[in-house]
Formats: sequence, C-alpha cells, structure tokens
Amino acid sequence: MDVSWRHIWRTYNEFADLMAKAGARMQEEDNARYEESERDYKNFLELKPSPSAAEKELSQMFQAKSSLEVAIDLFNSKIVIKAMDHLDKVVIVFSPECSKAKLLKIKILIAEKDYSGAIAETGYILKSDESNLEALLLRGQAYYYLVDHDVALRHYQKGLRLDPEHSGLKKAYFGLKNLIKKTKSRI
Repeated sequence: MDVSWRHIWRTYNEFADLMAKAGARMQEEDNARYEESERDYKNFLELKPSPSAAEKELSQMFQAKSSLEVAIDLFNSKIVIKAMDHLDKVVIVFSPECSKAKLLKIKILIAEKDYSGAIAETGYILKSDESNLEALLLRGQAYYYLVDHDVALRHYQKGLRLDPEHSGLKKAYFGLKNLIKKTKSRI
C-alpha cells in the first residue's frame, strides 16, 4: 500500500508541476507563449482526463490567443476601436501579463490620440521592466505628440543606450533631433 501511495503522490506532483508550468507560461509577458501553454495543458489533460479547472484555463487561453490575433488584424486594418474592444474584453481579462497585448493597447491609445493614457500604460510596463525598448519608444512617441520633446528625447536616448542599433528608436531620436535643430535655426 505504501508503494501505491508514493506512486499516487508522485503522479499528483507531476500534475501540479505541469499545471504550474502551464499557468506560468500563460502569464508570461514575453510574446505570450500560447503554444507552449497549450502543449503543457494538453500534456496535463492526457495524464488526468477530466480536470475542469485545466480545461477552463485552456479554453480561456484559446480565447485570448484568438482575440489577440483578431485585435492585431483589426489594428493593422485601422479599425482601432474594435481592436481595443477585443483587447479589453478578452485578451487582457484572460491573459493580463501578455506583453504583446499591452503594447498593442498602447499603440491603439496613441492612434486614438490618448497620449496621457499611453504614457500611463507604458509607465506600468516600465515599472516592471525598465529596459523594455518598445515601451520606451512608445512612451517617447506619446511625449512627442504632447510636444514635450525633451522628455521624448530622454526616453529615446535611454532606449538607445540599451540597444544602439534599435531602428525604431534611432529613427525617432534622429527625427526629433532634426526637428529641434530646424526649429532652433528658424528662431
């Protein structure tokens, strides 16, 4: 009887480890690793066929993944309000730490000219990861549109110190530097 109890306990621990891995991956910011989460959940379901919590989380992960893809397509098609709806109602609810979703939300806020909202959202990202180049670029763009060029330059410079070859940051930085130079020469 002791041997079977150990086997059951070891199997339970394997289930728990798989669930923990799947849940952690689902919450990861780096590119919302939906495929890895899906594989881990399916492995768990094969070992224990009817855990309703795992099935529910797998379903939510599929919904979040699908809605993120739809939101990206809508944003690329310039249908930003519907893209924001997909993000707010599904993706951010089921996968709140998805960095792709967070960055897309900021791009939508900038497209909708909600620069203060974009600054606030990038602030949340930069508090947890101050070296997020995309967040630094988007925050700089928001300050640029608010005509706070000094602050925009500082964000671009910070990003370029982290990655001097980042094309988006270089383009934004040198574009703003040229604008400031032309403005000063006219005065």
